Amino acid sequence: MTSFVQIVVNVPAIAGVFDYVVPESLTEKVGVGHLVIVPFGNQNAL
Repeated sequence: MTSFVQIVVNVPAIAGVFDYVVPESLTEKVGVGHLVIVPFGNQNAL
């Protein structure tokens, strides 16, 4: 089953919530309030 999360990125010029697919290997390791690194355009964002 595919899991999705909503992410707010720490990029000052960008406001909003973004949807990301959680890799199956991380499904049991992430939760509400966790700090994550995600690909965002040509960079990684927190």
